[in-house]
Amino acid sequence: MVVFYCPEFSRLWEYWLSICGDAMIPDRENFNPANLTSLLSDIGILDWDGEKYYLRLLGTSAIDELGIDFSGPKSTQMSAAPVRDFVMSNFKTIFNFSCGLQAVVVERGRAGLVVEAAILFLPMATGEGKLNQALTCRRHLTTLGYDGKYPDLIQLGINRMNFIDLGSGVPDIDLEAEVKKTLYIAPGWESSSL
Repeated sequence: MVVFYCPEFSRLWEYWLSICGDAMIPDRENFNPANLTSLLSDIGILDWDGEKYYLRLLGTSAIDELGIDFSGPKSTQMSAAPVRDFVMSNFKTIFNFSCGLQAVVVERGRAGLVVEAAILFLPMATGEGKLNQALTCRRHLTTLGYDGKYPDLIQLGINRMNFIDLGSGVPDIDLEAEVKKTLYIAPGWESSSL
C-alpha cells in the first residue's frame, strides 16, 4: 500500500491505475484530463528524451503560486545545483525502472515567498510502450516564509522523497543520502548544500 503525502495524490493514483488496463504503465493516449477536473490546476506532463527533461504542461496553481511558468526547456535551469544534479543523474534510472516518485520540495516564488510543496511523478508510455512521459501533480503544503537570497531559483531543495513500486521494483538509489545532499536549510542556518 502506498502512503501519499496528500489526498490529491491518492485520487490521481486511482485514476492512473484505472487507465493502465492490463499494462503495468498506462499509455498516454488513455489519459483524459476531463476525468480529473478537480485536479487540473495541479497537473503537469513531464517529457523525458533519455538525456534531459522538461515540463510540457504545468498546472495553473503552480504558476499562480510561484509567479512564473517554468514549463519548457528552462525547467532544469531553475533549481539549486544539488537538486538539478540529482534529477539529471537519476531520471534515466527512474524511467528505466518504471517506478513512481513523490517528493516534498521547497520552492521560492518570484516575490520571495518560500513554500513547501508535494510533487508526484507517475510514468506514462507513448507509442510502442516507450516510457518518455510522466503525469505529475504538485500540491501546496505550507508557506515557510520569505527568502530574498536566491532570487533566480524556483526549486531550493528536497526535504523528503520516496519511490513508488509499480510492480518492477525500484532503482538502487539511496534516497536518504540524496535528500541530505539536496535538503533545504532555512535562511539564517548554516548550510553548504546550496
